[in-house]
Amino acid sequence: ERKKFKELHPDKAKSDDEEEEYAKYFEDAAARELRLIYETQNAIHRVMQQMEAKLNQIQQSQNVHTSILQQGGVAPAASSGGQQPPVQAGAPGAGFQQHEKNEVIQGVRDLTASVRDMKNYVNEIFTRTYNLEQKLGGTGADPNKQALENIQNDIRQVRAAQIAQGNAPGISGEILKACCNGNENCAEYKQPEEMFGVACCGLNPMNEFDQICCENVTRSRRQGSTYIDRCCGNQTLSFDQTCCQGIVHNIPNGECCGSQAFSRSNPNILCCNGVLNLNVPKGSLCCGNQPYDGGIRESCCGGIIQQKEQFDGCCSSFDEDEKQFFPYNTKLSLCCDRPIEKTGNFKCCYLRRNGTFSPQSYDYTTSCCTYPYINITAKTNGTCVPTPTLLSANIRQ
Repeated sequence: ERKKFKELHPDKAKSDDEEEEYAKYFEDAAARELRLIYETQNAIHRVMQQMEAKLNQIQQSQNVHTSILQQGGVAPAASSGGQQPPVQAGAPGAGFQQHEKNEVIQGVRDLTASVRDMKNYVNEIFTRTYNLEQKLGGTGADPNKQALENIQNDIRQVRAAQIAQGNAPGISGEILKACCNGNENCAEYKQPEEMFGVACCGLNPMNEFDQICCENVTRSRRQGSTYIDRCCGNQTLSFDQTCCQGIVHNIPNGECCGSQAFSRSNPNILCCNGVLNLNVPKGSLCCGNQPYDGGIRESCCGGIIQQKEQFDGCCSSFDEDEKQFFPYNTKLSLCCDRPIEKTGNFKCCYLRRNGTFSPQSYDYTTSCCTYPYINITAKTNGTCVPTPTLLSANIRQ
């Protein structure tokens, strides 16, 4: 850019010494991009360290829950009299008491919340990584992305290991249920660990780790190597897609124009009042739902494009209920409540209305615009004089 500017404007271009002096204080585009990449990678590294600490907490919680489950025992059979002998909580032969079950389930919920927080960290980093890849042409972030994929796989392995511990004594034979819509739609579980991430989607239970609820429709979160965390209507939406009025478009980081999507980086696309205009010249503006050149050879009046050499002005009425627009040539006409010819018999009078002045055109050969400027009055004997009634009424006010 600098070289091109020097060739086009040699008289205005600065010398090499001056440019080197300025370069000491200002950051060029390449250095700025490298600095942003470095700062983002540092942020990703810090978040990965936090996620590793979270994984350690999950493993510790898993060990605590496993030890709690192993302290219970199978309840002894009923005696011949049909009564169950009393069993102390925590005794080797005791079954799980209700408060112990509640503690286990609460621990499961806390663990679910921790994993959900980690999932949000991963999604945020995916977004930053994807944006960097778009800026740099898809390079520079692959190692970090692979590391994040490995962390997600570790989380799934921890959860699978917890679910695999399904033979803990003291709760075998128990049936746990998660119900939506009362007791009509239920899912049954044999172990509390199987209830990690269970939630209702409409009238049906689902698992928030593997599924997402989109307008009461259950969808899978995994689509190839992509982890889905957003919805568009009742469909899933990945990071390289754009949602417009419930419709999914395969355009990354796009803008919406009604229900259509377009790329922000394309200067030849213009959205005007919900209408998408393609192949427009660079620098165009909107006039109604159509593009125009922004006032170079065309003008816009009331949403209608005019040729500027014919109509270079736009006159609007002051009636807010039925506002009208009139294109006019400023060399030949003036704007009042409508365009009036400069050489004609009409002039503009500003009348007092609702505490403001409102323009109104009148024929000055037959009418008058006089104090107190309440109405246009007819000439008296060919002359204009203030109306006495209006004048006295104005004085009393």
